[in-house]
Order: sequence, then C-alpha cells, then structure tokens
Amino acid sequence: MRYLKSLQKLYTQKELNYSAIPKKLIQKLEDENLIDIKRVTAKGKKVIAKEEFFNVYSNLKDIETATTRAELTLAKSDSKQKHISPQDGLFISGNAMIGTKKD
Repeated sequence: MRYLKSLQKLYTQKELNYSAIPKKLIQKLEDENLIDIKRVTAKGKKVIAKEEFFNVYSNLKDIETATTRAELTLAKSDSKQKHISPQDGLFISGNAMIGTKKD
C-alpha cells in the first residue's frame, strides 16, 4: 500500500520522471520486467510502463476502493503476476546420463 500512489500515477500517465518514483519500487518493477528506463537528457531519466505492467496492475482500483480486509485480499490475489518457483522446470536425477550412448 505504501507505493500505491506512485503505481497509480504510472498506470494513468504511462510514463513518469525517474525521480518521482521511490528507488525501491523502481528496482522491484525492473526485477519483474514491468518497466523500461529511458534516458532523456544527460541527467534526466523516464520510467515507462510496459504492457505487462498494465496486466499485473489492472486491479489497482479494486485495491484502492477496498473497504474490508476480504476485499483487499481478493483484489491483491487477483493479480496476473507470476513468480517462477525454483522447482519449476525439468528435473534431472543425479544418476541420469543425458546425451550419452551406452555400448
């Protein structure tokens, strides 16, 4: 909830000055690949929201207008944001020999 105003501004304006957004929030959005950072002058940068940002934060209005804890939980858990588990992917046993031919 701490960054809600910054997220709302980025959602409506699609582009903000780098200095208008808290650095920790920028780092989190960058880690999730939801924003691009574009240099516009020697000292100035802009934060530009990608299409994925709008998919993930499509429920900002629901979060803002939630009056009960249940509504807030429903709005926040309705996000399309996906985190990849380190256990996802191809499991290979330590004894497996892939790509070797036994004669």
